[in-house]
Amino acid sequence: MAEILPFRGLYYNPSKVDLSKVLSPPYDVISPQEQEELYARDPRNVVQLEFGKETDRYASATKFVQDWRSDGTLNYDVEPSVYLLCQRFRDKSGRLIRRKGFLALCKLEDPETKTVLPHEKTFSKPKEDRLELLVHARAMFSPIFSIYVDPSRLLESIYDEVSKESPFLAGELESVSGDVWKVGDTETIGKLQALLRNRQVFIADGHHRYETALEYQRRRRSENRSHSGSEGYNYSLMYFTNVVEPGLVIYPIHRVIQGVRDFRREAFLAELAKQFNVEPVGTPERLVLELRARARFTFGIALNSDAPYYLAGLRDGSGIDKLIPQEIPRELRDLDVVLLHAYIIPQVLRVETQSGQARIRMDFVKDEFKAIASVQKGDAQIAFLLNPTPVEQVQAVARAALTMPQKSTYFYPKLPAGLVMYDLDRH
Repeated sequence: MAEILPFRGLYYNPSKVDLSKVLSPPYDVISPQEQEELYARDPRNVVQLEFGKETDRYASATKFVQDWRSDGTLNYDVEPSVYLLCQRFRDKSGRLIRRKGFLALCKLEDPETKTVLPHEKTFSKPKEDRLELLVHARAMFSPIFSIYVDPSRLLESIYDEVSKESPFLAGELESVSGDVWKVGDTETIGKLQALLRNRQVFIADGHHRYETALEYQRRRRSENRSHSGSEGYNYSLMYFTNVVEPGLVIYPIHRVIQGVRDFRREAFLAELAKQFNVEPVGTPERLVLELRARARFTFGIALNSDAPYYLAGLRDGSGIDKLIPQEIPRELRDLDVVLLHAYIIPQVLRVETQSGQARIRMDFVKDEFKAIASVQKGDAQIAFLLNPTPVEQVQAVARAALTMPQKSTYFYPKLPAGLVMYDLDRH
């Protein structure tokens, strides 16, 4: 099962910078506009390492790390530690939530071992980008987000004790505050190692980075005749949180579609009504509230028309097998997002997915009201709103060595880049 290690974290010196001004989101959610804003926030913002705008951003990231280490902007811990992180934020209802987890190194494992389990598909271009950064900088600036199952809630008891002291790092990014405590005593670290040694971990966020780390390990191992397995490239920086942690929040990612040929609202709704109960809803606010209260296999729909809002709930949940191709495994057939992609879009919306057909444009939008606004403004023909995928379904898909469609889950909040980083040559 999972093997974790403490490490000598690389982190911003709080006497040199305001941590809240140098953190950034992970690279894959940074827009060009946000990239510019992060650069302007502080000339030492970690975006210059994680997702720089320089011509050769891989070489520049390496140089920035070297320069900031030399001038004291970045520090190394003297002793290997694990790093306890508590994030505080408000959910969509305004409720204050705390999510607790810890940062440590996790030994890289091939998927065949079923120790570190993915659940989403990956794409080659992001992996090529992350590999170039890893080859040049030989460091990881943001952790992979993983979950594990521990009904005893060992981490909670450790947090209750450790958090009696003041955190050694504290910062805020996008209205999410984070406090970090160092845990260096061997007894506590040993308890966490024993806990994970008996458990699988599930990748929640960071699939491209994990596969990149595996590829980097393969390259370094083939070049190193004295490879022992203890080298830094055999591990990845990872964040761990318990699946029973009340602060574990999953949001859906909605689909906004444009470019459907010969799209007719009435024909679409009539076809949808053959299998779904379709109910008109008066306002976007009511649509969102009603959707959140509904059971599985229910979708919110906004159309580019005068009567645009509908709820569509599958009339017979037991009839799902008639709608989804038989070759799709049971663990996937139970997912709302698979019903949308395997039946509604190709069969009801009549968008062909075979090569050679005209492609639609599908945008993935986290905010329900932004998705609806795209349709209201005429930028899209239709928006499909989804409910969140339960974490139990994420686990079931991962255990079965399957993957969900792209952008099926949004674990909130994202982990910031630059909080505690990992230098592979000084672990």
